[in-house]
Amino acid sequence: VCSSDLVAQSPDADLSQIELPAPVTSGPSAFTSLDLAALAKADAKPTRFAIEGIAPIGEVTLLSGPGSAGKSLLGQQLATAAAAGRRCLGLDVASGPAIYLTCEDDRDALHWRQAHICKALGVEMGDLAGKLHLITLRGELHTELGTFQYDGTIKPTSTYSQIDHLLRTTGAKLAFLDNATHLFTGN
Repeated sequence: VCSSDLVAQSPDADLSQIELPAPVTSGPSAFTSLDLAALAKADAKPTRFAIEGIAPIGEVTLLSGPGSAGKSLLGQQLATAAAAGRRCLGLDVASGPAIYLTCEDDRDALHWRQAHICKALGVEMGDLAGKLHLITLRGELHTELGTFQYDGTIKPTSTYSQIDHLLRTTGAKLAFLDNATHLFTGN
């Protein structure tokens, strides 16, 4: 427990001597503690990564940084590495179909980058057909994935449904959606 109120009681006190507030043990705000006795009898499993040390498998990961820092290029490079079954920037990348969807770059920019990425990886662009899916929504209206309803719920949009369908039909292991500003209209 970390709290300035607890430390204020006595900054030099033995932690076992600090009086803690009574725990909540019932009701809707009660938490369930992990059963450490049961966990001690099982092997701990390490986190598995789609992109080594960066993106855990089955998790949404946000890559953020200042504009023009290279986030889009990195996303396209990682998607290409996944589709080609290659490492990228010294990192292991899960091999399999990948999607790179951008709302910022046009077809020509994607093609230019892809030609250079393929050359750097020693991969023929044509060999990635059916494995790497490059999509541009630049200039499209209504690219948001959901709209907020008056009751606070989010209603998925047709863009969300199309991405969901693409993920299911391609079997993509990685999907890069560029960028959050165009796809998420919330606060």
